[in-house]
Amino acid sequence: MGIACDKFGRRITLFYGICIVTLALSLMPLSNNIYPTYLLIRILYAHGAITISIIPLLADYVTNATKGKGAAINVILASLGAVASVEIINNGLQNSMNVKGIYWLISTCYFVIGALMCYLIKSGVYYIDKEKSVVEKRSFIQMIKVGVRSAKNPWILIGYVTNFLARGDSILLTLFLVLWSNHYIEDYDEANIKAATLSGISYTVILVFSIFYGIFLEKTSKYLTHLIMFILTMLGCFMMIGATSGPNNWYSYLTICILGSGMSGLYTSSQYLINKYSEANHRGYITGLASLVSVLGIFICAVIGGYLFDHWTIIAPFILFGIMSSIGIVILIIVWIFERKKQSEDGYVEQENTELIYIQ
Repeated sequence: MGIACDKFGRRITLFYGICIVTLALSLMPLSNNIYPTYLLIRILYAHGAITISIIPLLADYVTNATKGKGAAINVILASLGAVASVEIINNGLQNSMNVKGIYWLISTCYFVIGALMCYLIKSGVYYIDKEKSVVEKRSFIQMIKVGVRSAKNPWILIGYVTNFLARGDSILLTLFLVLWSNHYIEDYDEANIKAATLSGISYTVILVFSIFYGIFLEKTSKYLTHLIMFILTMLGCFMMIGATSGPNNWYSYLTICILGSGMSGLYTSSQYLINKYSEANHRGYITGLASLVSVLGIFICAVIGGYLFDHWTIIAPFILFGIMSSIGIVILIIVWIFERKKQSEDGYVEQENTELIYIQ
């Protein structure tokens, strides 16, 4: 879909993704079995969601000087949408609202807002850099290579890392939080409501902290900002080891808040870095690869985390992504060391050339 995005423009691709997601949401409550009906609908939903996520709207519509603030606003609105959905689901369940009605209400709101967005944004391929040569026709493999080569830019590489962690961690706040809550609360509806409450708290924290992360990414050291978000995410994941009293304990609320404060940075960074540092004529390719990395994060969290949940411990998915966040810290430090070394070498060469000119 990254290819289609660059070839046909943002509006058509975005509207297609919105229609697919709306269709999937409308069909979900009609499925009468998990395999294969619900699975196929979830695959359809994933196709629409990934189509929307690869569109580099932030890169095309926001200037470089304010991309940090733009990424923060993006995360704020995403968090508001998540919190609003949680409220609709909670109120619907508590007031014995039909499940079909809840799904169809959310899908209708989604389509109306999405269609309005498509109507208001610019169409076509206006974003291409007119000063550069015409965009080349590339095969799918060549386009993947463009995305991989772009990782030579350290911030594109870190952007891939934050995309991987952000999308994987999002499964923790939805699927595995419900399963973990259900382990301590036998009634499924009550467990789901409690998990939704914790998830809503986490997304509220994400909303608030995204404002600060957006400012920090623009005004302070990006290395320090990423180190903070990685550490908070890792700490929140590992703190789940001590949440042995279930979702009704104060410790669980504290843990979810710390995890949310770290994930807020991951969400903001995943939007900010890819859109700010990708080349204008290759944004679709780079965001496409970033989306593939995001899918990989979801796959690892859902499949491997799910297997470990069943065969090891109920907090295995959280431990898994705590380890992944630790690896992110290692990658960040390695990139920082190499960049410092490169800057030192460049400075040394520049000093030598200056001295040579002075002697001559």
